[in-house]
Amino acid sequence: VRGVLREVEAGSRIQEAGFGQVRVLGTEGPFGGRMERWQAIRSPRVRKAWLDLALEHAEDPGFVWGSEHILAVSRRSP
Repeated sequence: VRGVLREVEAGSRIQEAGFGQVRVLGTEGPFGGRMERWQAIRSPRVRKAWLDLALEHAEDPGFVWGSEHILAVSRRSP
């Protein structure tokens, strides 16, 4: 997809590098590539609601695939 590293490939590469179970999260979700929309939100209550939504759904496949960047979290295997 657009030549970027996606969830499955990221998890495989990280495990090949000696890390254990990998959790992959989407970082932007609905605001990916549209940060001006995020910056236009002035209400702290509305910003918090969006952040809560992003945290709650960061690992959902649709959220990961909709993000321009992903974050992979793992621990080095013993």
